[in-house]
Amino acid sequence: MNFARTTLAAITALGMAFGAASLTGTSVSTPAAAQTAQAPNVDEETLRSFAVATLEIQEISQTYRPQMEAAESQEQQQEIAQAANDEMVAAVEAVPGIDVGSYNAIAEAAQADPEMMQQINTFIAEASGQ
Repeated sequence: MNFARTTLAAITALGMAFGAASLTGTSVSTPAAAQTAQAPNVDEETLRSFAVATLEIQEISQTYRPQMEAAESQEQQQEIAQAANDEMVAAVEAVPGIDVGSYNAIAEAAQADPEMMQQINTFIAEASGQ
């Protein structure tokens, strides 16, 4: 499904566009976080929350992308990336049933689990009305 590739590309592009592999609301790369990312046993409601948060993040990314492209210095890009990241963290935290750590773990696990990615894409399509 083309939508699946678009979603995975969007999730991956977020990290590349904003200079981070994941949202950073807390400290990154703890052994517990790495262990969680490898555990793809996530219930349906959490995946639905992930889907809603992903739609919010895509919208924020689209808002900030032109600013990133127009930035005149690396310092400006970093400031814009930080503002975008802060807004993305707030958006994820505003979605019931998921937090930033869970979001990052699911995003990482979904990249390695095609079944999970397909389920997420189904929920994204439902949440976006497609």
